[in-house]
Amino acid sequence: MIWSIFQVLLAYFTTFKQENKQKATMMYLGSGFNIGNFLLPFIQYIQPAFVPMISMFDIGNSIMLTGGTQAVVDTLVATNQRFSFRNMLRQLLSSIPFMCYLIMFGLRYFQVSLPSFIHTFFVPLANANVFLSMFMIGLYLDFSLPKGGFKALVKLFFLRYFLGGLTHFCYTYFTDFNGRKNGSKFAMCFPNPFIWHY
Repeated sequence: MIWSIFQVLLAYFTTFKQENKQKATMMYLGSGFNIGNFLLPFIQYIQPAFVPMISMFDIGNSIMLTGGTQAVVDTLVATNQRFSFRNMLRQLLSSIPFMCYLIMFGLRYFQVSLPSFIHTFFVPLANANVFLSMFMIGLYLDFSLPKGGFKALVKLFFLRYFLGGLTHFCYTYFTDFNGRKNGSKFAMCFPNPFIWHY
């Protein structure tokens, strides 16, 4: 959550002199992570043990994507609208991914065991996640840009990749997150566009 708020604020200050529409667009695109479509399918296939760790990160991420980011953007951009915790809570409770995470966390916390037939029913659906995610990405992929869109795209990539690279550098050289094991854990908890060197 804190990381997403920081990304929104950074996008806001880098587009401070632009119109509200461009400012809001950059704030939405410059924050949050598409964990479900991009990261989870690969990790589920390569190293399933990391899925619970990523899901914990995605709880905070989904809070921002399903209501938190919109509340922050509306507060910073809209001149006639105040921050409403009630509206944010309503958006969160109506979000299917967030509610699934909340239910999953509650079941795990209270150590509730589900019947075996539920597991049997959902295993084929979970195994199809990788294919469906890649299919959906390919279906909606569009490389056409409007006039002036390339400049905005370069700025957006710079914000996300530069910030990710800077964070990677700081954690590599100024913290104890060294070594392959700890580096992998950090990469899973903070899925930024890092390039890891072991």
